[in-house]
Amino acid sequence: MRSEKGSSGHQDQSPDPHLVYVVCGAEAFLKREAINAISDRALAGADRALALTEYDGASAALALAEVLDELRTLPFLAPRRLVIVRNADPFITRYRQELEDYAEKPSPTGVLLIECKSLPANTRLYKRVQAVGQVIKCDAPKRSAIPAWLVSRSRETYNLPLDRAAAAMLCDLVGPDIGLLDGELLKLSLYVGGRGRITTADVESAVGQHREEQVWGILSAVAAGNEARAMTLWEEVWQTD
Repeated sequence: MRSEKGSSGHQDQSPDPHLVYVVCGAEAFLKREAINAISDRALAGADRALALTEYDGASAALALAEVLDELRTLPFLAPRRLVIVRNADPFITRYRQELEDYAEKPSPTGVLLIECKSLPANTRLYKRVQAVGQVIKCDAPKRSAIPAWLVSRSRETYNLPLDRAAAAMLCDLVGPDIGLLDGELLKLSLYVGGRGRITTADVESAVGQHREEQVWGILSAVAAGNEARAMTLWEEVWQTD
């Protein structure tokens, strides 16, 4: 995940949220994390039922006026309102000029978060969002860089050193899906407990053994003629291969 703010490219460190965000890219796991972090920051513990509104930007029935009315409505028992427009690529296409205008003078009591697949850096909307807010690009690391990502993720999120050899083994066993890899890191953090480090032995025991059990489960299901069970297990293995 890469955050961009203004021309400096540095992530914003101010305590207050921006008034406009764009979260874009192809990596769903990173986008979900970015949206959750922005939501926590914008709502500051307020009741989400009162302060959060979400729209589907792929719906042709969604009008910009509805979104803007929500942003300009004074918050109730909350420091500000958060409005999220998901799958917003069609929405951006329909209302690009109006969104550019809004970014120039956003509501001071509302936070607009747009989630989309792509927002090219050479567009006026991108530049105007950067001027008042933040563009967060969520692209998966290249496969060769995933072990280093795992080492960093384990240290920063789970407060556990992860041996580089263990990170490479984990990637080989699970595959490049960083959402699944993070799930395995969570399991490993519970598995190692207070030992304070994740090693190749831990990965082999907690993750490798599970993969072997899945493969043997497939063979057993085939031998027993349980085609549905075999296909379910095969789908699980295929998704993490």
